[in-house]
Amino acid sequence: MDLLEHIVTVSYDPDFTGPRTLIHCVQEASRGSKVYRATLYSPSGRREKDKVNEIRMYRDQFLFSCLFSVPVFVFAMVLPMLPPYGNWLNYKVHNMLTLGLFLRWILCTPVQFIVGKRFYVGSYHALRRRSANMDVLVALGTNAAYFYSLYIVIKALTSDTFQGQDFFETSSMLISFILLGKYLEIVAKGKTSDA
Repeated sequence: MDLLEHIVTVSYDPDFTGPRTLIHCVQEASRGSKVYRATLYSPSGRREKDKVNEIRMYRDQFLFSCLFSVPVFVFAMVLPMLPPYGNWLNYKVHNMLTLGLFLRWILCTPVQFIVGKRFYVGSYHALRRRSANMDVLVALGTNAAYFYSLYIVIKALTSDTFQGQDFFETSSMLISFILLGKYLEIVAKGKTSDA
């Protein structure tokens, strides 16, 4: 309590009460002869800490996504173009399911459902509000590529003559590039606000 400037600082546990409740109590107390005003104060140090945590979160998600996406890209686009080095990817595991297709599927799945979870959550909230945002587009595009490729895996597994093209690298690389873009955007916003 600062008597000179007439400021009272209140700490509270957000699990039990919230700032609106405290502001409402102060306004109820001011119905008498004295007038009290209450506002929220957020120290700048916390805002900086939140910004650093957000930058770190996007960076970590991007790097985790790259850990899986780069091998998928190499198995799908680079090694098949280098005949002696990419021949092992054509080894048939069962029926027409090749080792390369199986590895792309296994490596793409964590990117799609662990890293890409944030796009599913964002698109769910946007669709509940009956609007579409970038999360809806990302979830729709990556799901189309992933589930069509999953259909290719199932057909290759069950057929001994089927040949099809999968798009696992499209799904995982799209998520990685969007996370890179979001990371760069957050870093640029931080530098702009600092300036």
